[in-house]
Amino acid sequence: MQPKLSKYLFSVILPVYNAQKYLCSCLDSLLSQSFSNYEIIAVNDGSTDGSKKILDDYTKKDARIRVIDKLNQGPLLARVDAIRLADSEYCVFVDSDDCVSPDFFSTLFNELCSKRHDIYIYNYELISIDNTIIEKADTLFIDQSIFYGESKKELYKKVLEAKLNSLCIKAIKTKLLTIGTTYNVHNFHRNR
Repeated sequence: MQPKLSKYLFSVILPVYNAQKYLCSCLDSLLSQSFSNYEIIAVNDGSTDGSKKILDDYTKKDARIRVIDKLNQGPLLARVDAIRLADSEYCVFVDSDDCVSPDFFSTLFNELCSKRHDIYIYNYELISIDNTIIEKADTLFIDQSIFYGESKKELYKKVLEAKLNSLCIKAIKTKLLTIGTTYNVHNFHRNR
């Protein structure tokens, strides 16, 4: 049996909760890419502001945007719901107050096509409204680091230091993520 081919290279996983103030900027940065082989799965996580209307308006502008409307359960469960719908080789995580650079997907595509990593970690910058850089991510590794064998110790150390916790700095193979989302969560009771 042949594995199912994905429709897109990337699925952008975008949890949205009361993000009216930033959401248009976020979506505009995602839609202004020169690279186009991606979808956006936005999860309206019970927003009470104008976020739902903004998402609905954007779905009319671009067929690659899909919206899930649900009761508020937080960003983790919103991401899980979106991952279940992802039709891509990789998931990329963006928060609703984030913007991506115009060459974000083309750069990522070039890196992933040449090496086909399971997880690719990239840097970020925290920029103010007037485009001043407030914080630049520390370069955690020498560029193009690949970890295997003994060199994994450096990676493990960074994980323990909590420097790699954010999903918003990673592209992760969708098949790795869907393994964890296919199981049902059950309540287990312990006899006393």
